[in-house]
Amino acid sequence: MQSPKKEMAGVISFYPNERPDLIEQLNNLKFNYKDQLSSNYDNIDWHEYEVISVYENNNIVQGFSVAWHRPKYYKKMKLEFYHVIGKTILLD
Repeated sequence: MQSPKKEMAGVISFYPNERPDLIEQLNNLKFNYKDQLSSNYDNIDWHEYEVISVYENNNIVQGFSVAWHRPKYYKKMKLEFYHVIGKTILLD
């Protein structure tokens, strides 16, 4: 596991169709299945989100946030945010 160092860490926000390289890294993340919410991370369709932000260190994605609109639950122009970082993601 890498230790995040402020001078090497960064956040990149993008539309899903803009960064296939980062989508590929997101698709290859390994999650800690001891986390009670880990089943939420199976088979994520990254293209359903309005925007994605990734936390990276040494060009390796170590966490992410997504925003999307779900009309069933939220009014027009309202977004829901979802964050995954830390012990949930297994890092080499």
